[in-house]
Amino acid sequence: MENRIILRRIFLGIGATIINQFFNFIYQFACIAIFIHYWGESYYGEWLLIYSFSQYLTMGDVGISATLSNKITTLIEKKEYDDANRWFNNGWFILTTFSIFAFFIILFIIFFFQKNQYRLIIKYDLIIYLFFILLYVLVFIQTNLFSGIYIAGLQFAKQKHIDSIAKIIEFSTILACLFLDGKVIMVSLGMLLSRVSVLIYIIHDINNNFSWVSLKTKLVERYLLKEITKPAIANMFLNLGALMYYNGPTIIVGNYLGSSIVPKYYALMTIIRATKQLPLLINLPLYPEYSRLIGLHRLSAAKSLHKMAILMTFIVAFLVVILVFYFSDFILNLLFKEKNINIISPFFEIALIALLLQCIWHGSSVLLVGSNKHVKLAFHFVLSSIVAYTFIITTIPNLKLTSVSLGLLIIDFLMLFSTFYQVFKLLNENLKDFLRINLKEIISQLKTFTHEK
Repeated sequence: MENRIILRRIFLGIGATIINQFFNFIYQFACIAIFIHYWGESYYGEWLLIYSFSQYLTMGDVGISATLSNKITTLIEKKEYDDANRWFNNGWFILTTFSIFAFFIILFIIFFFQKNQYRLIIKYDLIIYLFFILLYVLVFIQTNLFSGIYIAGLQFAKQKHIDSIAKIIEFSTILACLFLDGKVIMVSLGMLLSRVSVLIYIIHDINNNFSWVSLKTKLVERYLLKEITKPAIANMFLNLGALMYYNGPTIIVGNYLGSSIVPKYYALMTIIRATKQLPLLINLPLYPEYSRLIGLHRLSAAKSLHKMAILMTFIVAFLVVILVFYFSDFILNLLFKEKNINIISPFFEIALIALLLQCIWHGSSVLLVGSNKHVKLAFHFVLSSIVAYTFIITTIPNLKLTSVSLGLLIIDFLMLFSTFYQVFKLLNENLKDFLRINLKEIISQLKTFTHEK
């Protein structure tokens, strides 16, 4: 009976993720098209540069959201609700403190060191837009923290459905603002208000359905702050690595190649990111499952689940990359007709190869992150990104966008080795056994994992 419940939970999570990623896909591509339509490439390019820089505020999360979801999942499984609430309160305290601190640091950096790079967005608009968009990210951080309670409560599907609705609300708001001839101030304010409404709903829903959750500052304890900080900082570095992978190159491209090329680069990278969404469907619902299995020391079951997940991830990622390679021109013509956006070779092809590697190592990293065993992985992600940045900045004057895709390939190649080494060590796995694919054996092991001692 328990097997059926777990499999049902996983498949519901996959279904909810499919819906969520579909809305992400529509949101990402439609936003590029309508922004360029209403604002033009250069004005939108400056918006993207500021928006990409503001995403570094998500480091104010300090990795707390993922850490708490993983830990609280185990505590709820053991019905230790008081401890779960104590962990949540301490995590909320750290996240709120650091994110507010990061808010003012980024506000200071952009205003005093970046403002002269923007010519179309006037100074007055820049200040207000910057303030609103940073507040938007600040609210987004709080939303991630509270929605993590759904994941910890093994309601992954519900969390994804809420996120899908949030995307629809935000996109509708953006469209309405642009239709009313709004510029950066109106659009950023609309995005902020839409996220605030979602956060209010989540807090209200959690208050009604998770009676063990209550914010009390008296529950903040020094020893718990320390216990949360180590895996949280590792999560923060994973987030930093992801920002350096996707947002950082956008800033480099704008600085070295000009803001007018940013929308073209961003459109192609959006295809790359969208391509990754399908393989993610397999792995996103597995975070709480890995957390549960590792927390209960069921390594054999975790090993079987990991092998099955990576096999499916590789197959799906390979097929999707091939399809995108052959139909990318059609996608661009369909979405950005007469917008002067086309495939830039060999940048795009190399980026697709990097994406295939990324899907594989990211699928494996879910096990480490889900069990809070990812400290080394996080630092390796940042170190790999620094190596890649050095390469990109050195070669971009001559290789242009190709240097960016080669830099991404360097990151994914290094991370593939780092991730599998750590996962194999954690699971006492070896390459020979991992590559020995026996589907019947894997399925049989998965069916019996709830009975492991």
